Amino acid sequence: MEKKTLILTTVHENVESLINRMKLERKIIITLENFQGLMIEPYGRTMRNIILTVHLESIDEILIVLNDQSSEITNNQTCILELMKRNGISDHTLQTLEYIGHHPKSWLQDSMDLNKALIQNLKIVRDHPLLPKHVKVDGFIWDDQILENLALR
Repeated sequence: MEKKTLILTTVHENVESLINRMKLERKIIITLENFQGLMIEPYGRTMRNIILTVHLESIDEILIVLNDQSSEITNNQTCILELMKRNGISDHTLQTLEYIGHHPKSWLQDSMDLNKALIQNLKIVRDHPLLPKHVKVDGFIWDDQILENLALR
């Protein structure tokens, strides 16, 4: 029986490059992509998708890959806010959100420490009670030049 790998990633354009760079020997690879920083909650949708995929597809290995450049998209809040305005979000709406304590600029910014986020995600997935014990879970940070393994056993 062929081994199967599930890749959870924030790498969008370069998934094939990522797979080639990792030199995966697995025949079957399934990817779950997330637009921005992947934060897994123990009983959130992403974890549910992981559990379902692992059981329904007989996954043997999970790789969590965060992209060092995914935060660049949202770190330019001014540009994002201008796009929102062009798409019909009014200044009044943005000011109202500020007034009630929801600060769109800071909320849109991705200021998470990727190493810390990856370590936290690895712990949540590895320790989940519904994940079979035989499933190997590893983590990487990818920046198009470097693939850094943070498996941390």
